[in-house]
Amino acid sequence: MLFHLKSQFLVELHRQIGQNFKAVVMPSIVYEVLKSVVALYSANELIEKRENVCKQIRKDLQNRCQEFFMQLDEISLMGIHFGAEYHRAIESKQVA
Repeated sequence: MLFHLKSQFLVELHRQIGQNFKAVVMPSIVYEVLKSVVALYSANELIEKRENVCKQIRKDLQNRCQEFFMQLDEISLMGIHFGAEYHRAIESKQVA
């Protein structure tokens, strides 16, 4: 994820959050957005509709970043992994 700070709000950002804004803000908003968007899709849809999922994540992240005087430049959704339970379910469908 690439982003930049809106320079006209740097003083306000440091006043509200401090110099360590990246460690304070980014993990929480990324986790919040990913959790809320991923919950809208089934595991298969996450793979099949990857482009739509990424667009929704980007849109939601842009909105959240703006609240903290940041501009989202780029996001890349990579490395979608599923747990063992999902893989067992797939295998059991293939056997049946």
